[in-house]
Amino acid sequence: MLHKSKNETESLCNQLLTTNKFQNRVKNRTHIETYSDPETSLSSQDSNIIKSLPDLSTLVNDESIELKQRNPELQLEQDSAHMEIEKLILEKQELQKEVDKLAAKTKKITYYMFIKQF
Repeated sequence: MLHKSKNETESLCNQLLTTNKFQNRVKNRTHIETYSDPETSLSSQDSNIIKSLPDLSTLVNDESIELKQRNPELQLEQDSAHMEIEKLILEKQELQKEVDKLAAKTKKITYYMFIKQF
């Protein structure tokens, strides 16, 4: 579950970055360019169709706001996961110390049993 949360966090951050890049490109386009070359210029019908399309910047802004609102929540979840990882690392170290002590005791017992046979 911890790995999944990290992936979700990274995915949402990537979406936010992509959304922001797209939003900046949309903002930079303030009008539709027409060219003087008749073969490449837009017809008035094409221009009207393009103008009638929905404004994507609104959609991008809404998504951006939603992702920005989720960011602190996901950051808290990520911080919590990192704390849990730190706790598990400390617990592992304590258990390793105990395993090492038991291994040393086992070695001593084995040594004494070997000597006792002779």
